Amino acid sequence: ALSLSALLCCSPGDEAILDAEPDVGYLSWLSAHGFSPRIASEDAPHDGFLPVPWGWNREAEDRFAAFGCSCVHPPFEAVAAANSRDLSNRVAQMIGSPSAGLTARSRRELEALLAPARYPYVVKPCHGSAGSGFTIVTDAASAMRAADRSEALFAKGGAVSVERWLDRLDDYSANFSVGIRGEAESFTCHRAFIDRKGIFRGIDICGDVPSDYMDMLREAAECSARELHAAGYFGPAGIDAF
Repeated sequence: ALSLSALLCCSPGDEAILDAEPDVGYLSWLSAHGFSPRIASEDAPHDGFLPVPWGWNREAEDRFAAFGCSCVHPPFEAVAAANSRDLSNRVAQMIGSPSAGLTARSRRELEALLAPARYPYVVKPCHGSAGSGFTIVTDAASAMRAADRSEALFAKGGAVSVERWLDRLDDYSANFSVGIRGEAESFTCHRAFIDRKGIFRGIDICGDVPSDYMDMLREAAECSARELHAAGYFGPAGIDAF
């Protein structure tokens, strides 16, 4: 289960609420690499713990309440707005990222962006992850397919993102938390394993990240935290595919 990855985020004194019982071998591997997570139980009181989910929604709120945690979180509308490639594109443009995308909110806007001079590029839903709903555009035929597929994406999410397609040599990401005042806290970096089709395959949690990439990611995290704060959001955040 994806929630088992939460054990990698635990600091000393934290407890993780999981959807599945972790494998004994996995726990041993974590212990061997310096992680000693504690797993929360509904039988124990958790008053005073600060809930930190993958993302805020009604289900997360109800789940934490069952464990006796007081939930303080941003408005769900702010969460939805923050969890969008539209905001990601604006932040990427602010920091001068060469991979910053453009947002289209209708088929007409999308077709205006589907110009041969931009090949290759990728069309993505503004909400989603791990390569779901992506269309890589390399010629006029694939541009037409992307336009046709966009109808369902507009109906579901209201917008799509058009970004340069980059072959990957290394793929680094960062995790951090946006504080109540907009500061970037608990900053960490890792290398991601992404195949040439852009599909996420895994994370090298313990791998080294070059210092120059670390500095760029930290600067991007600080800028992102300020923009997320301005959008009314606080809590866990990340920068992917840097």
